[in-house]
Amino acid sequence: MGKSKEGVISANWETPYVLRFCDHGIQEIDSGNRPTTHFNKEDWNNLVKNFKERTGQDVTCL
Repeated sequence: MGKSKEGVISANWETPYVLRFCDHGIQEIDSGNRPTTHFNKEDWNNLVKNFKERTGQDVTCL
């Protein structure tokens, strides 16, 4: 994780994790789970859940 700014921790991921997270986002889009121009709360929850299941890494900065 990156530096804390006003109690918020920023992500500082290695490249493989960034690429995996992007791949999961693309999968959500391809599955029709982005009803507009952005992910809704349910879609973000799916993305985070699937990312953790496949990588073992929590996404707590969203």
